[in-house]
This record gives sequence, structure tokens and C-alpha cells, in this order.
Amino acid sequence: MPATLSYQTSFSTTKTKPDVLPPFAGIVPPRQARSLVFPVLFLHIPKTAGSTMQNIINENYRWRFLKIHTNNLYRDPGVFTKLSVAERQKIKVIKGHINFNAYLENYPGEITCFTFLRDPIKRCISDFNFIRQDKVHFFHKRLEEGKYTLKDLLKEGPVRQFDNCHVRMLASAHELEFGGVNEEIYQRALKKFDTHFELFGICERFDESLIHFKRSLGWNFPLYLKTNVTNKKQSVLEFDEETNQLLLQYNHYDILLYEYACKKFDAVIRSYPADFQKEVQRFQKLNKRHAPFRRIFRKIVGLFYKSPNVL
Repeated sequence: MPATLSYQTSFSTTKTKPDVLPPFAGIVPPRQARSLVFPVLFLHIPKTAGSTMQNIINENYRWRFLKIHTNNLYRDPGVFTKLSVAERQKIKVIKGHINFNAYLENYPGEITCFTFLRDPIKRCISDFNFIRQDKVHFFHKRLEEGKYTLKDLLKEGPVRQFDNCHVRMLASAHELEFGGVNEEIYQRALKKFDTHFELFGICERFDESLIHFKRSLGWNFPLYLKTNVTNKKQSVLEFDEETNQLLLQYNHYDILLYEYACKKFDAVIRSYPADFQKEVQRFQKLNKRHAPFRRIFRKIVGLFYKSPNVL
């Protein structure tokens, strides 16, 4: 029989009673931004709806002719530091799979950071499925030729982001060897999260997260179509006991961070006035109604428009 995981994978959807919430520092009733907030930095943790989010960000900022900088750790992580101070200051939106700490240290001024977190086990499985279908991924060919399973990847550790990916990204520990995430790295990530990511979302509560961002950053309604969705899907029920235990082992600190973030997110959403959930419901209806038109519009924009402000 297929094995099941022992931790609560639906944690973020569980409504926690106010009297058992941890005493989060800095949780105050969110205020709705009166105008568009910038500069901003979006940390795209792999397989956390980041591609969908990057489209939403583009639609809210590029039409205002603000300079957008998109980067990827795996391309040229040092491209930002090569720019002059004046050139850096012109950039109002930073996003991608980035070492966010390097941007904070080199950006001339204050910057608002935000990100998304996802159930770590689901994120890890989705990442594996993504590599299987993405022919340009650096490990795709080896995975297909070697008939790698998820168990093999977790045992051999050739892809570092299968080891506590959230914690690695938040602690800026991208180059740490596989299996190297420990309590010290986790505490560093937790401190960075609390210090720099007052604004964050939870994938399992995606629409609520978007309305939270809308109110905090002064966005228009963040209508969206899902992007970069993995087609080849597997669930934990398809893996044997050893694979599931390895998933728990190499996502241990991510699970701790995720559970902490879910409780913190619940506290933030509770602090909104009663009209918040009504706005979420209104947004969901509007997004569903506009989806067919947005598919057509995206195809047209893709053919004729490329923003000159994207670096």
C-alpha cells in the first residue's frame, strides 16, 4: 500500500483559534496603500506560483513605465552589482530566483520585499515533476537518461533546491551543499523572513494572498491566469515509505518555517476589517469571468509587445 506522510500537509487551510496563535512581533492591522508602492522586490522561490506572480507584477508596474529588473541565480547573479548606483536607482521592481540579500545590500534606498511560500512536500514533488517535463532544465537530460526517481534525487543530492528550498532562499544559502541546511541556517532564514518579509503570501491561500498584496502595494485587481503549471503530476500517495521519509527529512526546516508562516498569515488576515473576505469573493468571481478574454489578450501582447524596461 502507498505510504502517507505524518505531518499535516493542509496546515495552511486550518483555521487556528486566536488564543493559540503565537505572539508574532510586528503584526498590526494592515493599511491599504493609497497609491502604487515601489521600489519592490519579489523573491520567487521555485514552484510557489512565482511565474503567475511575475505576470501579475508586470501588469501592475510596466504600464507605468517603471524599470523592471528580472534575474535568475542560474544565469548571472552579479548583473545588478555591475550597474552604476544611478542605474540601480532607476530600477523600481526587482524579481526572480535571486539572492535577495545581495540586492538589499546594493540597492540605494529602502525596498519593500514580498514572496510566496508553499507546502514544502507539495513544492518538492512539483519541482521534480517540473524537471521531468522542462527540457531546458540543467538536470532534465540526466534525469531522463539515468531514469532518476525522486528517491534517487533525495539520496544523491544533485539538485540543491530539493533540500529545504524555502530556507535556502531566505537565508541566501544557495551554494550550501545538499543536506547542509541545519538549525543555524533555519534560524538565519527565520530572522530574514521576520525582518524583511512582513509582506508574504501562502500558495494554498492564493486569492487571499493576492488581495493582501493589492491592499498593501496599491495594485489594481490582480487578475491572473495560472502560468508554468506542471502537467506531469504525482502525489505523495504514489511514493513508497522510504521516499516519503526522505521528503520529510530534507524538508524538515521548510516545514517548520511554513507552519510558522501559516500561523502568521492567519493573524494578518484576521486583522483586516470584515470587508476583506467580501473583496476576495468579488475578486474570484471577476477573475473567473475575465479568464477567457485574458487568454486572448495574453497571446496578442506576446506577439506584439516586449517591455523595453525589463532588464
